[in-house]
Amino acid sequence: MKKELLITALVVIFSFGGASAQDAKEKHTAQQIYDFFAQYSPNDVVEYAAEAVKYFGKIAPNSVTLSVKEEEQVMGKALKEFNEKPRKYQWSHLPFTPSIVVQRCDEGRVVAHPIPDFFPIMSQKGFIKKYKDVKGRKIGVILCQETNEKGAWALQHQWWPLTDEPLDMGFFMIRIPGTPYEIQSFYPTQKYSEAQLKKLIFDE
Repeated sequence: MKKELLITALVVIFSFGGASAQDAKEKHTAQQIYDFFAQYSPNDVVEYAAEAVKYFGKIAPNSVTLSVKEEEQVMGKALKEFNEKPRKYQWSHLPFTPSIVVQRCDEGRVVAHPIPDFFPIMSQKGFIKKYKDVKGRKIGVILCQETNEKGAWALQHQWWPLTDEPLDMGFFMIRIPGTPYEIQSFYPTQKYSEAQLKKLIFDE
């Protein structure tokens, strides 16, 4: 039961995009998941998140005075529009591509996520502070502490709905300047250690 609940919660943080519709309905090995994502690089994730920062940066300042419900409506609509508008990184195949999640570290919650059915779990205040990966690390807390306007990486070991094996996931988070919001995206990979991912920020 604990594993099933963990997987349900994880779906919200992670995205959908990748192979075929049939692939999206079947269970895969961890290696198959890595293979689906092999076409992407950490730089793709960073550039994709940077696009989101620019887009949400124009919207976020007007939403910080709203109620939680109004804020979620504004940011949820903005995320839907962001995902639909033409841009360089527009991946439509499900469920094996990076996605964008908008969150607030100061309140430990997600304010916009591409999967509405799971949003109620992630939008609860303090969720980010409570979540632990398979190794017991609170990656959300770590990223919230380390991220800035340049971004931060962390490697998370976690369950994912389409495989019965835990995966190594590189998570990237970047702050939206002048707002209480952060953008997060992810990248399942065995090619990079956490130290190597973090080094990418300083080598830019």
